[in-house]
Amino acid sequence: MIASAVHRHFSCAVLSIGAVLVGCPALVNAGDALRHRVDQILSDSAIGPVAGDIDDATFLRRAYLDLAGRIPSTDESRVFLADQSPGRREQLVNRLLDSRDFARHMATTLDVMFMERRGGQHVTADRFRQWLEESVTDGRPLHHLVRDLVAAETPADAPLPAAAFILERDVEPHLLTRDIGRIFFGMDLQCAQCHDHPLVDDYRQDDYYGLHAFVSRLSLFQPDKKKKGRIAEAPDGLASFKSVFTQREAFTTPRLPGDPEIEEPNVPVDHQYSETPSKTSPGIPVYSRRQALAALLEKGENEFFRRNLANRLWAMVFGRGLVHPVDMHHSSNPPSHPELLHVLANELAAMNFNLKAFLRELVLTDAWQRSHLMPETDLSTDAALAARIEEVQQTREKLLQQAREQSVAATEVFEQLDEILKQAEPVRAAWINSRSAATKAVEKAGESTADLESREKVLGQKQAASSAMVAAIDRIKVAAELLNQPAELKNAAATLSGKLKTLTTETEKLQKEADGVRKKAEEAVRAATTARESERGDQSKLAPMLNEIRSQRGRLVQQWGRSQQAYVLVAHFDENAGQLKQLRQMIQEQDQLQGLLKELQASRQAVASLKSQLQAMAGNREQLLTQLKEARTLEQQICQDADAMRSLMSDRETTSDRLREATQHVLTAASMLQDSALQTASQELRQRADAASRSAEEVQVQLRQIQKTIDAAESDVTRLQQQEASLRENLEAMTTAEQVAQTELARMIERETVHRQNAERLQADLMKSCTERFQVASISGLSPEQFAWSLLQATGQLERQYEVEESKLNKEQPLTPEQQQEDAIIVKRKEAIHQAAVEKLNKSAASIVTLFGAEAGQPQDGFFATVDQALFLDNGGTVRSWLAPSGNNLIARTAKLTSPEQIAEEMYLSVLVRRPKPEEIADVAEYLKARESAATEALQELAWALLTSAEFRFRH
Repeated sequence: MIASAVHRHFSCAVLSIGAVLVGCPALVNAGDALRHRVDQILSDSAIGPVAGDIDDATFLRRAYLDLAGRIPSTDESRVFLADQSPGRREQLVNRLLDSRDFARHMATTLDVMFMERRGGQHVTADRFRQWLEESVTDGRPLHHLVRDLVAAETPADAPLPAAAFILERDVEPHLLTRDIGRIFFGMDLQCAQCHDHPLVDDYRQDDYYGLHAFVSRLSLFQPDKKKKGRIAEAPDGLASFKSVFTQREAFTTPRLPGDPEIEEPNVPVDHQYSETPSKTSPGIPVYSRRQALAALLEKGENEFFRRNLANRLWAMVFGRGLVHPVDMHHSSNPPSHPELLHVLANELAAMNFNLKAFLRELVLTDAWQRSHLMPETDLSTDAALAARIEEVQQTREKLLQQAREQSVAATEVFEQLDEILKQAEPVRAAWINSRSAATKAVEKAGESTADLESREKVLGQKQAASSAMVAAIDRIKVAAELLNQPAELKNAAATLSGKLKTLTTETEKLQKEADGVRKKAEEAVRAATTARESERGDQSKLAPMLNEIRSQRGRLVQQWGRSQQAYVLVAHFDENAGQLKQLRQMIQEQDQLQGLLKELQASRQAVASLKSQLQAMAGNREQLLTQLKEARTLEQQICQDADAMRSLMSDRETTSDRLREATQHVLTAASMLQDSALQTASQELRQRADAASRSAEEVQVQLRQIQKTIDAAESDVTRLQQQEASLRENLEAMTTAEQVAQTELARMIERETVHRQNAERLQADLMKSCTERFQVASISGLSPEQFAWSLLQATGQLERQYEVEESKLNKEQPLTPEQQQEDAIIVKRKEAIHQAAVEKLNKSAASIVTLFGAEAGQPQDGFFATVDQALFLDNGGTVRSWLAPSGNNLIARTAKLTSPEQIAEEMYLSVLVRRPKPEEIADVAEYLKARESAATEALQELAWALLTSAEFRFRH
């Protein structure tokens, strides 16, 4: 049975949660290490059973999967499992965090988080992942890394790897808004693009366009489709919006969720670009909203940003977030532990967003080291449970009242903001028009000035040429006089004079055109000056209104935050109350089930007793019926004998009568005839008549005796009939009672089934709740990358590829004995081997990741199974080829072993990271014996069975 006791500190947890979020002193000691604070908060707020600690083998597997992205090798497993030092677990965590596998795994994990398996159109996935791996290796703070994703430059030759985040989304502002909201702030605002979110009160159109304003000016610059695209940003662009539901119109400048609008410089229309756009360059605006967003992310001060990153890192190692799904932070989906998320977010910032340091603390918590199995303990009721439920509900009602008050206050501020927006709209519209006119005027003035400059340049060239030709003609005339060659030089002078005349005509024409263009340019410059002054005038009118709007929106955002915070607590206490009620209901259900089981046992015993009595009674009745049958048979036999005796007696009496009559007649004849012979015959007849008479009397005596026997037999039959009738009535009554008892038993069994199903459902619900509250470890499928790399490790492909690359490098670039003594050279060589091996292994893993991963652009929400996956594992040539004996891979190693015990241990350690149980060793031995004639195939089949097992595919 599942333990139902509520943690004794639950009431303290209620105070602690409220304390952090409403400004009271928290119960958690801020000086403790983060791991201890995490465990204290989870312990204080535990409701229901808490799982025990995992064994070393499970810790080993979990640590490698979460920190290295693969299972450990057999050698790594044996070394750790043989280590009995007290600090072995922390030492393992430190080794993994400092390993190349950690950097590779984190690069892959962050790649999936940020890019969701996009890549290749503008920046290859390998290049982006390599940049991530280098960033993790260098210990780059996570908020700086996120900053780079937004701020990355895209030079003409090749964009920086970090630019993949924007470029691979085609620089589409709405897609960027959605993904920035989800991935950086944990808020899926997509449904707030056209109106306030219909299902999530916290997601408003104002929030969406506050983020959208940062990226609304972006576009993809790709004049040559054969070349990589670049990120272009316009210097102007407004975030105006209108609700399709309420028709409310509003506008906003950039702002992060939960923060007020940022202040922006008023860049003059004639100085908007530090680098002017051209056909080959997107240009660089003087003020970039994209860079402003990057700067805000780099500060890491936004609460939503901190909480989201902390929650995603928590989900990375715990299998689910404190807020889950991780991109749905809102008051109707509160954190399982609001105080804990608050502590984690602040601690991550205090650590300067150090990924390695933060993950170290998480995986060294008792919570991370909990089993996925619910503890088997005696069920005990908690007398204070009802009081605690009442306490939580009372707290919830107080919080709900506060939340409603905050919501009303937010509505008032919202209405005031809308009123200010309405008042500002005409002024803003006038400023938009004047800025547009000023921009056009400046562009026109610039074009006119450029045209004038171009013409004046040509005119200057013509004028310089004319001056040069006049000087040349003068020099020719002087030369003609000195050389006394007037004809030839005169002709040359005439030719030059002709050209000079033509040039003079052209110059005069150009001068006239330039004068006209100059006039237009002067007019355009004056118009631009006037337009700029008009724009500055409108801007000066709008500026105080924008300041007021910014201030009012700041108040609104702050009020929304308070309201949301209050509703988060309400929802959190709702969930706590629900779990307490669930726990109480389970206790009651288990109590009822236990009572019902006792009644059921008694009822079954009663039914069994009735059945036993019925069987005995039925046996007695059968015995009685046999006796009755025998008595009736005996009675019939006696009656038959009596009838025969009566017939004999009648015959004897008739014979006696006839003999006496004959004797009389013979005596009469003898007397009349005086015949002595007749006299003698009569005497003989008389004797015979007397004998017959005596015989009849004897039969009469026997008949009377038989009659007594008949009377006794009839009495026995009557008695037996009466006994049988009574027994039959009792049997019928007992049968009825047994049927009633059976019916009642059936009803009780139905009730027991219902109660058992309810208990099982409640137990499953409790298991789910305890998992969601991190009292029991969650069971989650391996990510496609973890699965692929664990397959590579289990089958021996990792070691094989490293050996291949090392052998190749030793052959191509052998080290001298002196170089072999240089640590720096050895380290560099190992890094080269690692990079080469990982590059090849990534290609091997790619097909598995593609098959087991979500589609590009879709979040990897969790484990899913498809027919293609099953076919790949069942018939795929890739895994089958890895199971062919080669070098020192899994099958080659196990083929060298002789005993089933050794083979089983090697198999289980290599694949499941644990030693086999006795029954599993017996199964392996039995299977190997049955497949003795095909030993290699048997080993491959055993390995395949373990690799495709649920135990291998899931993290537990």
